[in-house]
Amino acid sequence: MFRFFTPHLKIQKNRQIIRETDERMAKYSRRGLIGNFVIFMLCMAVGTFTDQQPSIAIALSIGLLITTLLRGYLLFRFEAIYPRAPNLWRTRYFYATLLGAGWWGLIVAIETLVVGIHDEGPLLWLYTIVFFSMTANAFAPYKQFLTIYQALGLVPGAFCLLFTGETTGVIYAIVVFFFIWLLHHQCEQIADNYWDRLEANALLARKTESLEEEKRDTRATAQLHRDYMLLLKQELEELLKAKRAPRNDDTPSPEEHPVASIAPLFNSNVPQAGEKRPRLKQLHTNVSDFYKILIKEIDFEAKIFNARALLQFVIAEFASEAADKRIDIELSLSHNIPHLMQGDTARLTQIIQGMIKSAITQLDEGTLFIDIDYVQERGKVGELHVLVNHQPNGQRTLFNAQQATGIQLNLELALAIGLAEAQDGDLNISANNQSTQLCYRAKYPSRTTATEPSSQAPEFKGKRILLIHENPRVLDNKRQELSLLGIQVTTQSQLKRALPELRKAISNNTPFNAIVFHTHADPKASADFSRTLLNQSECKLIPQVIMGPANAHTSPEFAEIAANPYVHWLNKPATLADFKLCFWHLFNSSDITPNEQNNNIALISSTDTDSLAEYITAQGFHCHTLNTPKTALNTAEKIPMRCFVFVNADDSFMDLYPLLRQHYPTTHIIACDSADEAYKHLQNGADFFIGYEQPQAPLALYINALKS
Repeated sequence: MFRFFTPHLKIQKNRQIIRETDERMAKYSRRGLIGNFVIFMLCMAVGTFTDQQPSIAIALSIGLLITTLLRGYLLFRFEAIYPRAPNLWRTRYFYATLLGAGWWGLIVAIETLVVGIHDEGPLLWLYTIVFFSMTANAFAPYKQFLTIYQALGLVPGAFCLLFTGETTGVIYAIVVFFFIWLLHHQCEQIADNYWDRLEANALLARKTESLEEEKRDTRATAQLHRDYMLLLKQELEELLKAKRAPRNDDTPSPEEHPVASIAPLFNSNVPQAGEKRPRLKQLHTNVSDFYKILIKEIDFEAKIFNARALLQFVIAEFASEAADKRIDIELSLSHNIPHLMQGDTARLTQIIQGMIKSAITQLDEGTLFIDIDYVQERGKVGELHVLVNHQPNGQRTLFNAQQATGIQLNLELALAIGLAEAQDGDLNISANNQSTQLCYRAKYPSRTTATEPSSQAPEFKGKRILLIHENPRVLDNKRQELSLLGIQVTTQSQLKRALPELRKAISNNTPFNAIVFHTHADPKASADFSRTLLNQSECKLIPQVIMGPANAHTSPEFAEIAANPYVHWLNKPATLADFKLCFWHLFNSSDITPNEQNNNIALISSTDTDSLAEYITAQGFHCHTLNTPKTALNTAEKIPMRCFVFVNADDSFMDLYPLLRQHYPTTHIIACDSADEAYKHLQNGADFFIGYEQPQAPLALYINALKS
C-alpha cells in the first residue's frame, strides 16, 4: 500500500501529536465538504452548463454526491472510527479525499471546455482557487498527500484553459499554473514550520521537565546532606558520652580483651569505651565516602563479577544475625540475572549491606524477602533491581492493622542512598501497615555473551519432593524455583500434615525422593519432625533437606540430626543453585560421570596440591596442575577448560580472574581457600567458593554440577 505519510522526526511518531493533527484536518475538511456541493449546485442552477449538457451535469452531480457521502462518513464518524485504527482511518480518508479532488478536477475541466471563462466559469474557478488555498493549511503537515491532492484538483482544469481558444483563457492558464507553483511552495513552508514548532515545543517541555526533576533531585540531595549531618552529630555525641562514661572495674581493658571485629556503627545503646576506636575508624571511612559523594569525586571501579555468587554471599552473612532476631531471610534470584556483570563490587556490597543491616537492626521479627532481578530493554544498559521487603509476623486485618514501624535513616543507609545516586541510580524507602520496603536500582552492564544454560538436568526427571513451609509466599516461590529443575514439587504448609502425606505416597507406591523444610518458625518442632521421620521405618530412608542458619546445625537440637547421612543441611538463604547442587549430590553421588566432550580441569596453585590433583583425576577428569599465572594463561589458550580451580590463590593469581573472564566468559572459576578469603575471591570474579578445610569429595560434584 502506498504511504502518503512517512514519519521522520521524533515528534511525528508521537501518537497524541498525530491525533491532534488529524483532528485539525478533519475539522477543516468538514467545513468545506458541504460548501463544495452547495457551490456546485448553485453553478448548475444559475449557469448555462445544465442547458447545454444536461446528462453530463446529472452524472457529475451524482459522482460528487457519492464522494461527498464517502468523505462525510469518515469525517463525521471520526471519534468512533479513529481510536480503533488511526493509521487505517488516515489512509482511507486520504484515498477518499483524492477521489473527491480528482472528481472536482474533472468537473472544473469539463465546465471549462464547455462554457470557457464565461457565465458560471469564472465563479467556479474563483471558488476552486479560494477553496484549495484554505485546505492547504489543513493538509499541509502531510506534504506527500497534499502535492497529489493539489495536482488532481487544479492541473486538469488549468490545461483545459489552454484549449478554450481565447487569449484570455491562455492568460488564465498561466496565472493558475503560477498559482499552483506558489501554493506548493507555500505548503512546504507551512509543513516545515508546523513540525518545527511542535518539535521546539516538545523540546522545551522536555527541558522544563528536566529542570523540574533536577530541582527535585537538588532538594532531595540537600535534604540528604542535612539528615546526614544530623546523624553524624548524634553519633559523635554518643562517642563523647562513651569517652566520659566511667569504666566498670569488671570490664577488661582492650589489651586484655581485644576487639575481634568492628562493632556495628549504629546501635541504639550507648557504646562501651572499648568499642570507641573501631567505631571511630568506621565512622571516618563513612564520612570520607560521603564527602567524596558530596564533591562528586567518588570513583566506581569496573570489575567483571558473578552477581549471583557475590550477592548471595553478602546476604548470607546476615543469616545468623537475622535468626537471632527471629527474622527469616528469603532470597529469590531471578533467572534474568546474567552470569557476568560489570560494576563496582565494593560499592555494591556496601549498599546491600547498608540496606539489610538497617532492616535487621530496626525491624521486628518476621520474614525479610530479598528479590533480585535484572531488567534489560533492547539497546539499553541493563538495570539491577534489589527489593528488600520486610513482612512482620501475625495476621493483619483492616480493623486490627499493626502499623509497620518503618526504617529510620541512619549513617549507613544515608551513605547507601548517596552511593546509589552517584551511580545514577536510586534507593527508595517505603512503609505501610503491611510491609516495609527498600528498593535499589542501578545500571550494571551485562558481560555474558553466551546463552544461559537451563537449570534442568536429566537426572532430576521424574523425581518428586515434598516441600513444607508455613508462609504461603515462600512456599509458592520455592515451588516455582524447584520446578525449574524439572522436579515434581508437592507442597504442604504444616509439618503435622506432612507425615500423612508421606505415608499416603508410600502406600500408593509413589514415594517422595526427598523432603524439604526449614527451621525458622519453630526449631524444636522442626527437629522433632526430623527425628520422627528418622525413627519411622517407612520414612527413615527418605533424604531430608533442612534449610537453616549456618550455626543452627551445631545447636543441641540439630547436632545429632545433622550427623545422620540421610539429612542434608542447606545454609539459608538457599537459592536455586544450592538446591541444584544438593539434589545433584542426592541423585548422582554414586555415579558421577564427567562430560566426555570437555573434562579438562585447570588446578592453579603455588602450593603443593598433588593429593587434590590425584583425587580429581580419579573422578575421571583430566587435571592440569599449573604453578604460575603465566603458565595458566598459556595452557588455557591451548586446551579448552571446563573450569579453573584456584587453591590458596594469592593476589597475583587473583589478577588472572579478569583476564580469564575476558577470554573465556563461559568457563567457571572455583576458588578453594580459607573461609576468611571468600569475599575477596567473589569480589574479583569467582563463580563459586569452597572452604579448603572441607573434604575433597564435594569438589568433583561441584565441577560436574556447575558445568557451563
